[in-house]
Amino acid sequence: MAISIKDYAKTILAKNAKVNEFVYDHADLTRHAKYINLLSELSNLDYLDSVDPLKEYMKAVKNNKLPFYSTNANWSNAHIYGIYHSLFGQQNSLISTPSVEHGLILHNAIFTDTRFTSRPACVSMSSFRKKIIRSYSNRPVFSVGPYIDYAKYYYNNDRLRELKNSLGKTLLVFPSHSTDNCELSFDQKKFLDYLEKYIVGFDTILINSFYWNINDLLISALESEGFKIVSCGLRDDIHFLERLKSYIYLSDVVIGDSIGTHVGYVLSMNKPYIYMDSDIKEEYSDPKEREDLPFVNYHLNKIRDCFIESPMITPEQKEVCGSYWGFDCHKTQDELNSILEISADIFEYTQGKERTINQAVNYLLNKYIVEDTVKYDLLFDAL
Repeated sequence: MAISIKDYAKTILAKNAKVNEFVYDHADLTRHAKYINLLSELSNLDYLDSVDPLKEYMKAVKNNKLPFYSTNANWSNAHIYGIYHSLFGQQNSLISTPSVEHGLILHNAIFTDTRFTSRPACVSMSSFRKKIIRSYSNRPVFSVGPYIDYAKYYYNNDRLRELKNSLGKTLLVFPSHSTDNCELSFDQKKFLDYLEKYIVGFDTILINSFYWNINDLLISALESEGFKIVSCGLRDDIHFLERLKSYIYLSDVVIGDSIGTHVGYVLSMNKPYIYMDSDIKEEYSDPKEREDLPFVNYHLNKIRDCFIESPMITPEQKEVCGSYWGFDCHKTQDELNSILEISADIFEYTQGKERTINQAVNYLLNKYIVEDTVKYDLLFDAL
């Protein structure tokens, strides 16, 4: 597949972390500043209380009046879904820290997370992704398991108990979502008919809408049925994962018509996930995402088959999902700190030059095996 001039330039930028950081930090500054200001306002809102401000913002976005992303790939990587923040907290500088994949990726490819961020190392959830990333990149890839395990709750303990008591028995619903790169088509009536079968016996139905779809006809139809619409916020909202963790905690059963990152998160939090088929068809605008669909569908079907109208957690679900979400890859806080230090050591050795990463890794393995066996094991496992 031919690569665009824009992507080729970004690939060249990714060869040197210092150049990469300088260019991204000085490009499109007006847009970036405007987006950050908008994001800061929206990130402080409680979307369990009301999604109206998010609806208004997305109307303006769809009318091309407001930006909905930053062109700074490094900044975006440290904000998307709040994953980096949950793992590593606020870092003064990103250049020597790992990039983080944004969730479950079933493609035999790497995307913006790792392609265009020139960082010393990467973080993903499982060895499944580690092997794929390593086939495209010489950077070490640390597997840490489901990202949601590291997130705090959006609400404190007292507020969670209060909400749980007021909501009662709760069904959390994940309608399939589209993005600016992917459009969906599906049978809306079939979705509503399926849902009618499962709402019996629940006091509250929470509909978790992806920000991009907050004004879609399906969400409006669900709202008109009396269901409560919630959202985790914008993609770059660092509280995204915290809200998601809280919604799952407040639920008793989770249901949806897609297999995405949320499925492993739900299972990790010991809640049952029921998959319902609404005949979704996805249309990718990015040719890179279209070219390996047989590979994607093989793994997608493997996961999906475990959850078809399954009302309880099964050993098969845990086994299958464990390999994709890395259930056995959880890291302690000390280990996460060590990952940051390993990444910084690689950067210090390479000074941001991608071509010397292999030398840095070999040097550090020899160093760590004598001085720090924990770092040695972490780095060795990341290769």
